Amino acid sequence: MMNQTRFINYGVFLDSLAYLEIAVFILAFCLAVYFAHRGYALEEACFVSKPACLLGRLSAVLIASSFVCAVPLIYIAAASVSEGTELYFSCLAAAYFILRWLSLLLVSQSLGFLAGSLLKKTFVYLLAAPFAIIFSHLNGSFLSMFLNADRMTVVSNLLSLQKPLIFGVDIDYAGPRVDLLFAVKCVLVLLFALQERPDFHPYS
Repeated sequence: MMNQTRFINYGVFLDSLAYLEIAVFILAFCLAVYFAHRGYALEEACFVSKPACLLGRLSAVLIASSFVCAVPLIYIAAASVSEGTELYFSCLAAAYFILRWLSLLLVSQSLGFLAGSLLKKTFVYLLAAPFAIIFSHLNGSFLSMFLNADRMTVVSNLLSLQKPLIFGVDIDYAGPRVDLLFAVKCVLVLLFALQERPDFHPYS
């Protein structure tokens, strides 16, 4: 992990782990579906309403899953000591990657919990694949069938929860680019996830 001779810095190395983020998206989606399929016997015995059960469990899953952000955080801490980067650079990198992974978890688990609450079938786990394609850089292959190159690039970057222009070449890369596009994407992800709240149960 620490052998980064072909990378400018550890921020570029983390950005190169695009498929790791897709794997995290799929695993988080499946985890949310699993807990959405679990029964609510104890909550029902305590006369807890169905919406409260759903929102409470979704919140618990999101909070527990957020600890996966410790993976890039630990790596950044170790790599910053190894490379001798300044504190500002290290804090900016940590904030950038944690916000990006939290956005990924928020969308994947909101969608997974919603799908699992609506459909109590095992095949729901298979929906992780198309959702992972839509919300990752892989969506370019699908969108290119319907949009020209310029529009496809714009739409792909807006839908993707990963690094913008992921196939671009990093030249003189100073650090994580926490710019207006990144901030807008974080706000859009939050608004999207809030619209996916499972406030109802199909069998209630």
